[in-house]
Amino acid sequence: MGGAEVRPIDSRPTQPWAYGAEPVKIPPYHRWRRTPTELNQFITNRYLWSGVSNYEGFLAWLARRSGVIATKIRTQTNYGLMPNQSSAIEAVYLRKPSPSDANHQRMIAEALKSVVMVNGWDAKGMGWSGSGVILDPKEVFPDEVFPEGTYFVLTNNHVTPKDETKFISITMPDQRVVNNVRVLPSKINGAPVQDSNVDASLLLIQSPFPLPTIHIAKNPPKAGDVVFAFGHPLGLPKAAVTRGIVSQPAAESGAPIFTIQHDAEINPGNSGGPLLNEDGELIGLNTFTFKGSKGLSFAMPIWDQLTVINAIYKNGEYVRGDFGLTIDEFTQFERVQSGFPQGMPGAKVTWVDYGSPAEQAGIKPNDIITLIATNDGRMLDIDIDNSFEVTRFLKWMHETKPGMPVHINVMRPQKVGNSTIYTMMSFTLITAKLEPVKTAIKSDDFGMLIQRDNQGRFVITHIDSGSPAEAAGIPPRQMMLDAIEVKELSDEPIAIRDLDDLKNIFITIREAGVTNIVLYVSPLDRPREIRKIQLTRNDSQNISASTPFAAGIREMFDGLPNAPSF
Repeated sequence: MGGAEVRPIDSRPTQPWAYGAEPVKIPPYHRWRRTPTELNQFITNRYLWSGVSNYEGFLAWLARRSGVIATKIRTQTNYGLMPNQSSAIEAVYLRKPSPSDANHQRMIAEALKSVVMVNGWDAKGMGWSGSGVILDPKEVFPDEVFPEGTYFVLTNNHVTPKDETKFISITMPDQRVVNNVRVLPSKINGAPVQDSNVDASLLLIQSPFPLPTIHIAKNPPKAGDVVFAFGHPLGLPKAAVTRGIVSQPAAESGAPIFTIQHDAEINPGNSGGPLLNEDGELIGLNTFTFKGSKGLSFAMPIWDQLTVINAIYKNGEYVRGDFGLTIDEFTQFERVQSGFPQGMPGAKVTWVDYGSPAEQAGIKPNDIITLIATNDGRMLDIDIDNSFEVTRFLKWMHETKPGMPVHINVMRPQKVGNSTIYTMMSFTLITAKLEPVKTAIKSDDFGMLIQRDNQGRFVITHIDSGSPAEAAGIPPRQMMLDAIEVKELSDEPIAIRDLDDLKNIFITIREAGVTNIVLYVSPLDRPREIRKIQLTRNDSQNISASTPFAAGIREMFDGLPNAPSF
């Protein structure tokens, strides 16, 4: 029925009828306005004459006969004119078909020919799936030449994570399977053309015959533009499409770049699938949503991804700046509760990387940044009281050139009884180059340094004297960390896939005031011999001025041990 949304009715009246819908001013909608008696007779006569036996069938017949499309039916229970019926149709909304309907259908049919399923497996045989889109090399690298029959599949980086993925296959729209797919290597140093910040991975395939591709849009979308999200939700074998509009073309979503926010529904498995405009042109890759949300989908803009992809392919890397600190919201509630100076901007430091410029400068977790500026005069609005606004900081930091001095003012909190006293301090750090993979994490709360070795193992290399880790008897350089059990976060142990995962867990433990955790470790020479070690943190080590455990924090870690699908 042309995409009709039909609400089920409790029972079908013996004389089906509909009551006139309220006037709808925005075209192409129009109204049916008749009195209940007239409409009852109108529907009854045509219902019986049409020869169909249910409402859905009648509305389909009506659409064929009159050229209108039923978009919604509203029912009302125990309507006065029909006392013997439990429910009846109260309103039927009709839409006149527009030329764009046929255009969209043709566009969708063509686009589906270029949407693929991307499957990945790790070394243990654990698998996951996502989506991808076939692109012409000439549109990705206009000034490069590739052998005939070369095509690219663009997908999200988290669908093919570098250190985890050992095998990739692609299922084409005609159900052909291409195995042993690899990420395109850089022509300079062979580095894989993939990046976690713009969440893009470029896969290389060869075809003996031409493949349909999707064109890349020249212009970014605007709020209100109609968009279409394609992909393989939940790993369904046939690609699916949903329709929506752009809510924000450059949204702060907590990601390292501004993202396209839209309301076309996406699900696990849609990751890496294309987001197209009405002309069928690629404007981004569907990347994530938030658990429990409706109509809140985010796509990475294709132009940001192409900029990074071209730099990695041609230069072997995409250079970003890094200060070695993580910030989060400093809410209005926290400011008032802790006596923070009214009207002063602020963002809370939640983590300082081991050996980073921020650590060397003297910045500490729980410091409140009030000003940040570079030597060349760039300043950032650092007033962040909403976690989504962290995007602004990440983008600004990454755009700062390595070697550039950065001046940072902070207010450092100190607990005195039930009060918090702030001390203003100033620091200068030298911007470092952001490394693609973090190699070390230091937990001051538990007194241990974890480093990633050349085999990808997370080795506990240093234990602080007098720390919870020392009290638990953990020997340095002999054990590797496999998982962490935090009852406040998850019912199951959280597997450690990378050091960013581990950092986020330690940040949340600190913010939530968690005191007890269990480490799952194993000796380096006996990796199958898993041991459980409990660590207890002293409450006095938590000097955060923030509020305790946030509601719903468990949902942030729900499913984290599993391989990513979305």
